[in-house]
Amino acid sequence: MRLIDERGFDATTVDDIAAAAGISQRTFFRYFPAKEDAVLLPHREFEELIDEYTPPDDAPMTIDAVDALYESQIDFLVRTSPETSLAVQRIVEHEPKLRDAALARECAISRRLFQRFQILYPDADELAIRVPLEVAAGVYRAARQSWRAGDDLSASELQRRYREARGRLGHLATSG
Repeated sequence: MRLIDERGFDATTVDDIAAAAGISQRTFFRYFPAKEDAVLLPHREFEELIDEYTPPDDAPMTIDAVDALYESQIDFLVRTSPETSLAVQRIVEHEPKLRDAALARECAISRRLFQRFQILYPDADELAIRVPLEVAAGVYRAARQSWRAGDDLSASELQRRYREARGRLGHLATSG
């Protein structure tokens, strides 16, 4: 991340990354099919969380059922490095190839989430699954953008902003 952040995506080679990590190019490609995959590692981690996710006992298919998944993603960022997460966001914003790759990953994650929740909630119809998933994803994106724009870039601040954004959903409901 440091090399790409300093030099730019195109100017940083896989050989550069492998050398900085103290591994061979062959080892790099054993873990990452392409350079983009190394940068977008948090997306891959989230995909693994999806595959392992089980909602709280007897939780109906609502945004509450999805909350624990996003809280787990935030916990992952806390355990690893908020600085790395910020660097990924910064790099993706400035590199068109990575923006395209990140968007493709987000679409794949959305499909994977939907498929997972279809398994978890076999009696729920399509919209009963899609709406809470999309709302939760939007809340998570809004919280991350707000966090990145703020002064406090600590992991605990990301958690606080996610919970605040989640709490604001009740204010958005309209009658009728």
